[in-house]
Amino acid sequence: MTEEEQLRITQYTSEKTYKKGELIHSKGDICTHILFVVSGYGRSYSLDMNGREFTWNLNFNDQDSQFRNLFIFDFSSFLSQEPTELYVEAITEMKVIRLSNKEMKKLYAKNLKYQEAGRLMAETAFRSMQKRTFSLLTMTAEARYEQMLKEEPKLLQKFQQYYIASYLGITPQSLSRLRSSSI
Repeated sequence: MTEEEQLRITQYTSEKTYKKGELIHSKGDICTHILFVVSGYGRSYSLDMNGREFTWNLNFNDQDSQFRNLFIFDFSSFLSQEPTELYVEAITEMKVIRLSNKEMKKLYAKNLKYQEAGRLMAETAFRSMQKRTFSLLTMTAEARYEQMLKEEPKLLQKFQQYYIASYLGITPQSLSRLRSSSI
């Protein structure tokens, strides 16, 4: 994109800061914005039928982040404008840039480059979501832990053990055993 095209995006976005512990979304809300993490840590999670938290994603933006860490939103809810199943929480104070579904559609109408960028983001989000789903369905806890160590080893230093265990779909005690056995 040209500088002018990049600058135009800022006319459609807004900045917002969330306090540590603040819920950005709750189950039943409609995800109306894509959030790009500028600073801080966040997570999206759901509750299973027993009320146990299950972390779907961990979000941050630093030298260790990947595409899947930079954005916070329930993709399905955002596209359909139907209620989300996820809770989104600021683990630390978080500064984000917000782009609403409505404003995104205005950008798409202005220039095909915005549509192309949106398509590429959607494809990347889908691949990431599919990989995450398959890992939870087909891999052992140990294999998921090893994959995390290979792909995102810094998560262990950024997030509390409770969140990492929840992200891996295991108990904190199981994570401690996995960490001990891999040393």
